Amino acid sequence: MQSLYRSKRLAGRRRNRTKMKSNRKSSNQEQVAPFDLGVLLLAIIVPLGLLLSLRDTNLHLHRKLYVSKAHTELLSSALRGYWEEYHAAPGGDAGHVLNTLRGENPRKIVFFAATASSVNSRGEFVDLWGTPYHIDVSRPESPRVWSCGPNRRDEGGADGTDDIVSWR
Repeated sequence: MQSLYRSKRLAGRRRNRTKMKSNRKSSNQEQVAPFDLGVLLLAIIVPLGLLLSLRDTNLHLHRKLYVSKAHTELLSSALRGYWEEYHAAPGGDAGHVLNTLRGENPRKIVFFAATASSVNSRGEFVDLWGTPYHIDVSRPESPRVWSCGPNRRDEGGADGTDDIVSWR
């Protein structure tokens, strides 16, 4: 009889312990504040979006600088090619020089190809800021071409300016 009483008592204790453990779990769960998804969005996604927008702005500027540098070098190379073919520099204003390089020359050789969107109403090749590229053929064997750059002011390609040049 004593053993029966003892086993019932032990079983009761086990049930009480199980209830206590389950009560502890539920009380712990109640103490933890629910996580707010809105806080996550504000704390992580919004700053990330701001950083990416700044990065895109920088990338856009770097792309323009890179493309303008490539244009100055291509135009300079085309002028050197014209010099090697004709032993003279194309004459006239920037629009006439561009047309000459685009195939309006005695042998109809195309030294430079430009899309219609990169040529202004005066026939000048323009950079991505809309200003014409400057061409100096005073030394036709080593022509100089430059863009005014982001500030759109012609500073002659001087050191320390934002002009984008073919000779550096």
